[in-house]
Amino acid sequence: MTEGQKEASPSPNSVTPAERILAPDPFNAFVSRIGEDRPARSEGPLQGVLLAVKDNLLTPDFPTTAGTRLLHDWVPPFEATAVLRSRAAGALVVGKTNLDAFGMGSTGEASAFGATSNPIAPDRVPGGSSSGSAAAVAGGLADLALGSDTGGSVRLPAAFCGLFGLRPTWGRVSRHGLVAFASSMDVVGLMARDLDLLQTGFFALEGRDPLDPTSFDAQVHRLCQPAWPGSPSGARPCPRGSGSGPGPSWRRFPR
Repeated sequence: MTEGQKEASPSPNSVTPAERILAPDPFNAFVSRIGEDRPARSEGPLQGVLLAVKDNLLTPDFPTTAGTRLLHDWVPPFEATAVLRSRAAGALVVGKTNLDAFGMGSTGEASAFGATSNPIAPDRVPGGSSSGSAAAVAGGLADLALGSDTGGSVRLPAAFCGLFGLRPTWGRVSRHGLVAFASSMDVVGLMARDLDLLQTGFFALEGRDPLDPTSFDAQVHRLCQPAWPGSPSGARPCPRGSGSGPGPSWRRFPR
């Protein structure tokens, strides 16, 4: 990585959350942003985490464009379950991120709002279709990002931008409020610089949602799970991990 590339992707720890929220977006990662520092709605395992949300997940406080001019000013009447659960866990949504229109692309160049650039390699594409989500995290403008993955749309940009990306098993995370591409394959996924934070974010999202009949609770072995007000009774909180993120260490879970 060149010196110029390092400067394009500042460490999130080098500036305050307020400065990051108000920072310029030279990567065209966002379609819309909050434009001011706000307190999170609640406390939880994602308290203080700046969350970027792909602009095909519905939000009643931001327009949802799906990367197309057809929906440039549409404000949904309800919120996607994945976004709702993220907020309930304490995350602060800082904006909606750019994407290939309707999620149909793999380079981040097919958005009605312009191409997204790769923060760590400006001469290369960031991958798609969750291009803006990856660029926001890699560029230090967010800690965690939500994307959607049908055939690689989380995994590709995560790899291209030097991040950890997770495409959960279909049904583990509710698709309620996700603009569909191929419903039998669409999955809401996550991206982060840090594995601890990626794990914590996934635990905040996963589980059955009565608004998505294809979602389910998986019986998996886990030593602990994040607990916060409103979380399932009997949840045993995870201790702080050894990683740099705010959540439990991924090393506590069997490979």
